Order: sequence, then C-alpha cells, then structure tokens
Amino acid sequence: MTRRRAVRRIAVTLSGAAVLAVTLVLLAAQVASAAGLPLTGAGARAWAATAQRCQEAPVTVTAASGTAVRVTGVQAACVGRPLVVTLYDPAVTSSAAQSRRFTGQATAAATTTVAGGAFTPAAALVPRVTVDGWLVPSTWSGPQPFVRCTVPDDPAASCTATLVNRQQWGYPTPTTWLANVVVSSTSPTPVTWQVDVDLSDPELPFLARALTDGTGGLVRVAASACGDAPRVVTVRGTTAWGSFHQVQDGRTSSIQLRGDLTGSGGLLTCP
Repeated sequence: MTRRRAVRRIAVTLSGAAVLAVTLVLLAAQVASAAGLPLTGAGARAWAATAQRCQEAPVTVTAASGTAVRVTGVQAACVGRPLVVTLYDPAVTSSAAQSRRFTGQATAAATTTVAGGAFTPAAALVPRVTVDGWLVPSTWSGPQPFVRCTVPDDPAASCTATLVNRQQWGYPTPTTWLANVVVSSTSPTPVTWQVDVDLSDPELPFLARALTDGTGGLVRVAASACGDAPRVVTVRGTTAWGSFHQVQDGRTSSIQLRGDLTGSGGLLTCP
C-alpha cells in the first residue's frame, strides 16, 4: 500500500511539472506575439522611451520678438524634431499667467526660433526646454543687449561682442548712426563667431529701418520680420577674408554697423 501511494505522489508531481512547463511555453509565446505588435495609440510613447536623444548640450533662450523666442545651441541631429519652450515668471502668483509656451520645430542647427503667446522678456524668467520630448538643460539670457556674440558651431565655447564706439551722424541726415564693435574670445583655439544685433535696444537713438555693413565683410545669417519686437539681425564674418570669421585669445575681429531711419541697407531693409 505504501509503495502504491508513493507511486501516485510521483505521478501527481510529474503531472504538475508538465502543466507548469506547458504554461510557461504558452506565456512565452504570448509575450513574443505581443512584442511583434505595432505600437499605436497614446501608450506607444511609453514603449518608445528608450529612443536615443538628439540633444545633450545645454541651450540658451532669448527673446526673438514679442511673441517668439530664439533657442541657441541646438544640435544638428535635432533638426526637424519638436521643440517646446516654456517660460515661467516666478513673480506672478496666478497659475494662468505664470507661464508662456512656445512650440515649433528645430528648423536649423545652432539657432532656431519658435513662436507662442505674447510676453514681456523680463530678466527673471525661468525656461524649461524639451527637444523631441526630452528635457534639456537651458538658461534664459534675459533682455537682449544691442550686440551679443555666440559660437553656434561649438555651444561649449564662448565669445564676446563689445560696443567700443557709437555716434549719430549729422550728415547726410541726423537719422543715421554708426556703431563699432569688437568680437573677442578667451578660447585658446579659433572659434567661429556669430553676432545678434538688436535694433530695438532702447540705448539706440531710434529703431533703424535699414542696417548696412560698414565693414564689408559681414554675411547675414537671419533676420526677424520688420514687425517683430525686438528687431534682430544675425551676422557672421565672411570666410573670404582669411581668419576674419574666427577669433581666439589674443586675436579679435572688428565690425562696423550703420543704422538708418530711411532708405535701404544691405543687411536689412524695412518699409
């Protein structure tokens, strides 16, 4: 009798192991089948969270107009990807008015502009930037000065644009000003500079409708629309003048800008 019971226990144990093995096989088949299904719907992004981010370096956010911001430091791999900027005003207590959101796409490497709601570019704003859904480190540079230098090819490097002289002409008209700017850098190796010129700077005698290159070696990279506030023109140095387009520690580049209230200019003409 004891031997028969032992045999029965062995048989039951073997049967349970067989059932468990079959169950594991079926579960594995279901997982494999599910893995082959296409990812659709709202939950698809959670499955795609392992996608590689295109932006690692920090970006800088400045005002491009009264309804748009400029993002500097965007990497080339992010061109065409969704770009979202949210600016928070810590001084505002109302949640409805605390932030402004700017959405678009990274349309160009290094610098791109995204539009949103009207806002005042105060110095204390706090940015939050996502590129292709990934949060990236960002800083807000506050209201833009008359000239500002960046190194778009290397966001980790820096340069400085310094206004060394500005005068308002009495000839041919009293509505013309000249500005001399020196571009410099503390980098031990050459860096390619780019300068944003803010024609809306309140320190200027008037809002110029025309901007002319008094140096002869400037290339326009971008310009805001004539109705934008601020009105910004971005320039680089020509590569045809040797190392004029680059600066480094101990080597600078000098540029001259002319603003006119009337007429036309080679860098910008507004009606």
